[in-house]
Amino acid sequence: MEKRKKVAVIASLIGIGLAGGLLYYIYYTSKYVTSDAVFVRSDTLTQLSFKLPGKVVELKKGEGDPVKKGEVIARLETTTLRKELEGVNGEINATFHQWKALQLEKEKLESELNYKLQLLQSQEEGLKAEIAGKLAKIGAQEAQLAQAQRDYLRFKRLVAGGKIAREKYEQVATKYRGLSRLISGLKKEVEGLKWKLKALQIQEKIVKTNFKEVKRLEELAKAKKAQLEGLKGKRGVIEKHIADSYLRSPIDGVVAKKFISPGEVVGAGIKIVAVVNPKKLYLIDLLEDRKIEGVKPGCPVTITIDGVPGKFKGVVEKVLPVSASTFALLPRDFSSGEFTKLAQRFYVRIKFITPPKGVLVGMGGEVRIERR
Repeated sequence: MEKRKKVAVIASLIGIGLAGGLLYYIYYTSKYVTSDAVFVRSDTLTQLSFKLPGKVVELKKGEGDPVKKGEVIARLETTTLRKELEGVNGEINATFHQWKALQLEKEKLESELNYKLQLLQSQEEGLKAEIAGKLAKIGAQEAQLAQAQRDYLRFKRLVAGGKIAREKYEQVATKYRGLSRLISGLKKEVEGLKWKLKALQIQEKIVKTNFKEVKRLEELAKAKKAQLEGLKGKRGVIEKHIADSYLRSPIDGVVAKKFISPGEVVGAGIKIVAVVNPKKLYLIDLLEDRKIEGVKPGCPVTITIDGVPGKFKGVVEKVLPVSASTFALLPRDFSSGEFTKLAQRFYVRIKFITPPKGVLVGMGGEVRIERR
């Protein structure tokens, strides 16, 4: 009888233990999510390559070496590029002096022609004014001549008739002849001035024609300037290629891996080294869809990393809205009607509250996420 009681008590205790364990399991799974599909990642893991092909003549850093942002990690051979740069600089220097000489020649000729043109135009205006003055004088003298001619003819008849003394006739005749000679002389002067004016106008046309040479020099200078700009552009490309021959770190970090050795000839885009910032790490958890309920940004996370002692605190940063299988190289095809239900996994990004020491990119681990 006592033996049966003991068995019943033990059975009752086991039942209570199982029930308690079941209740705790239900409570635990409703409050927490656990997962071991966890991997350490880094946004700063960067694989560096040259933008142009060439021979790697120097690799300054090895795996595990620290690097600063902007520090040179590797270098291509640049002898050919530097010779090209030297040649282009020589062409630029020669072309610049040729352009400058054309500019000076054009400016000098233009200045000389403008001066000559202004001088000729000034002389032309002077001659025109002088001609106008003499023509006005001729007009006034011709009016006097007309009166003197009438007096001369009248006095000539009177002296012939013996009605006046010959002395008075001679005075009038002398005045008439003097005015005639004066007007004749003025007209000859005007004709001479007109010839001078015509000669000045011919010179003016020649000077204006010479402005075509100014235009020609200006076009030559423009062409030389365009050539100079083209050479400067070529120099810029060469300088860019030289700058691209130096591989610099984009971050403060550590060389995670080197893919080549000095002396190798590499193509553009070929991986040279990978650098990473070990202080900027995060976790990616591939969480099954049946466990994702209640997992949201801000959920507290307890983290353990394989090979690193201790537990670490973290927090859920984001839950990506697309399953991992969506990005598979060969996604499942349901068009044939075949379907087998499989658990889908979603990316959950987890941030370390304090980045732990000794944790390396690629390590695995486990997490416990507190549901919300």
